[in-house]
Amino acid sequence: MAYDYIKQYYGLTFIPGERVWHIEVRKNGTVRPERSSHGHYVNVQFDGDKHGPDLCHPKELVKRSEAR
Repeated sequence: MAYDYIKQYYGLTFIPGERVWHIEVRKNGTVRPERSSHGHYVNVQFDGDKHGPDLCHPKELVKRSEAR
C-alpha cells in the first residue's frame, strides 16, 4: 500500500489520485505515487503548478471528501 509509514505513524491514509486541500498554502492538489526516499511526506501535484509534485507533511493535508 502507498504511504505505509504515514498510515502507521499518523493513522492517515493517502492513495495516489486522491484529491486533497493543503491548509497552509490553501491549494487543491492530487496525491501522486510515493517517492521511496521520502516516505514520511506525501507527494502532491498542486492544481496549476507547472513544476513537479511537492512533498507535503501529512498533517497539513485534508482529503477533499472530508473538507467542510
